[in-house]
Amino acid sequence: MNATLDKTGLDIKNLTEDIQRLLKATADVADEGVVEARKRVGAAIGKAGEAWDQGAKYALHYVKQHACETAVFAGLAGTAVGYLVARRFD
Repeated sequence: MNATLDKTGLDIKNLTEDIQRLLKATADVADEGVVEARKRVGAAIGKAGEAWDQGAKYALHYVKQHACETAVFAGLAGTAVGYLVARRFD
């Protein structure tokens, strides 16, 4: 699970870096549409980063505060997935 979160975080970081490179590469383009798109993309990157950080903090806080419920939910989810997989291959 932690490896998946690390990979997702790395993928998002790589995507963000690619978008920032694209924004820098188009910095000299003066077309009004491109300028507006750069502004919107830049704002979206900022909001996405903040939302990601806030979501990660909330998830960690929730798991710490509700450890028992989280463990039960994870167990039930695992059981459900196991049941569905077993049913599919039967």
